[in-house]
Amino acid sequence: MSGQFENKGLPTCPHRQVTSQVGDERHASRQGTNNAWYVNTSNGNRNNNNTNNRCRVVGASELIENCEEWLAAEEGAYKNKHHNFDAARFHYHLPELYDLAREVGSGGYKPSPMSAFILTYPVYREAFAPDHRDCIVDHYVSPLFNAIADGVHAANGDISHGNRVGHSAQGMAERILQDIRDLSEGYTKPCVHLHRDISSFFLSINREQAYRIVESLSATYYDAPDRGEKLALLRAALTNDPTKDVVLRSPVAAWNHVPAHKVMRNARPGCGLPIGKYPSQVVAGIVLSLVDSILAGIPGIRAQHFVDDYDIIAPTSAEAHAAIDAIRPTLAGLVLRLHPRKISVQPVEKGMLSCGRVVKRDRIYISNRTVRACRARIKSLPVTEEGAVAAFRSVNSYFGIMCHCRAWNIQLRIADEVLRKFGNWLYFRVEPGHLICALKKKYTPRRKAEDEIVKLINEARHVSGKNYQRNCRPCAG
Repeated sequence: MSGQFENKGLPTCPHRQVTSQVGDERHASRQGTNNAWYVNTSNGNRNNNNTNNRCRVVGASELIENCEEWLAAEEGAYKNKHHNFDAARFHYHLPELYDLAREVGSGGYKPSPMSAFILTYPVYREAFAPDHRDCIVDHYVSPLFNAIADGVHAANGDISHGNRVGHSAQGMAERILQDIRDLSEGYTKPCVHLHRDISSFFLSINREQAYRIVESLSATYYDAPDRGEKLALLRAALTNDPTKDVVLRSPVAAWNHVPAHKVMRNARPGCGLPIGKYPSQVVAGIVLSLVDSILAGIPGIRAQHFVDDYDIIAPTSAEAHAAIDAIRPTLAGLVLRLHPRKISVQPVEKGMLSCGRVVKRDRIYISNRTVRACRARIKSLPVTEEGAVAAFRSVNSYFGIMCHCRAWNIQLRIADEVLRKFGNWLYFRVEPGHLICALKKKYTPRRKAEDEIVKLINEARHVSGKNYQRNCRPCAG
């Protein structure tokens, strides 16, 4: 067949088009609806890839009006879940994203059953993991509830921290430190610190009431044309009963370690936002914005809170308690109550515990519990290469917190413990103000991958005499 090429069952490259040639023109062969396509999501261009590909690929950019928004939602959901099989399968098979978007657009979307498991540190508690499709929908809706959260918290003086970009636990500790400086007028006047938290916070939130609060605030802080669609999706996510058809991922006996009032199945009807679901964390903060607006209007005191843990700085103990009394009616309207036993009032000079840190009048320390947890982790790891890699990751995680605190000597002592146990594999680099744990070069993933490549090439060649060397390029032949 002169001037024409046919693919007669020969293996095809997944990155090369199967084409035919007629005269001087080349075109993709068999332009059928079941062909596979590569889609350029930046401009919507698509290329016929392989007519023998059994997976049907859809030109999503042509079939979804808000394609970029759905792709951004999928990227956000996949960001920290590369180890998850379902997330990876979805990420590399984007036609499912089109099916999900079409399901949402037709109004037929319903959240899938969630998985429940038990967290053991720092205390036993129940947590939930939604299906990956639901995570994508949550990220698709996130512009709505994040815009509302940013707007309402900014109006209240940004006293709410946690689950917000730029408002971390460290940021809260620094804000408390600044509040102490301001109220004490440069440490010349006495101040007191009062700490309170809300009892069974997430399990006590009424789901329908939480949605109504978000809906009422959306008119002020989110005016995009898709507000109605996103509100409907958020309502489906918030009002869905997390205990319905739940899949238990931890042994049933593990739930015996969790107090009964912290288990979702024991919550009041219609109450309970599942810990671990993206909207739950942000919407819980929006619910507490009603409390924040009252605290922000009380003169003479400063308040900060991380989720449901409130820290109030005031000139006197009476003023701190008066601030707490002022928010009780609002909490009662939200069917929330302060924990009756978790309360402390003391001068700021004695220091206050805040999210793994101890804030004193003029400095921030790392808490003893965080240090003990780091040392316990090192002690529990085996003296092997795998244990050294796990220690390398854990130590850097803890040192990442300590580098913002007065903890140089603590880092030195922990580094000494690590080197005594894992010195064959690890070493430490000194950076300004903190230490960084590092793997020795021959144990890094890159070096181990290079060694594996050299080994495979030598085995394939069956070389007698001089084998392939590391300083040679693997692709040089």
